[in-house]
Amino acid sequence: MPLNQKVVILNKPLKLFGLTVKQWFFMVPVAIFAFWTGSMWPPSWKLQNLPAGFVWGMAIFCGGLVAVHMNEVRPSIWWVNFFNYHIFKIMPTTYLPHHEEATLYIDSSIIDKKDVSEEYYVQ
Repeated sequence: MPLNQKVVILNKPLKLFGLTVKQWFFMVPVAIFAFWTGSMWPPSWKLQNLPAGFVWGMAIFCGGLVAVHMNEVRPSIWWVNFFNYHIFKIMPTTYLPHHEEATLYIDSSIIDKKDVSEEYYVQ
């Protein structure tokens, strides 16, 4: 008689509606802030036929949702470095005083063929 065993995969995070617990901790305050700032707009202000507060709240919520999924693709420290170094041009000010030699671990079984031509073979 075969046994059915339940396997728990530990390297997969717990997800609720497609978001991890950490992402939910970010999304709940964003949703509350979006609702609060959207309700502060006067109801008579309209954008086409929608209340301007609704459009503003949706823009904040969608921006938060994009930020949550950006952190899923790349860690947040990657985005901080990207904005600091590429957008704001803030370069690091600490440099190594001199070149440091790296340890090389060369595998002697790897042989490079230098005689292979890079030209196309046409028959």
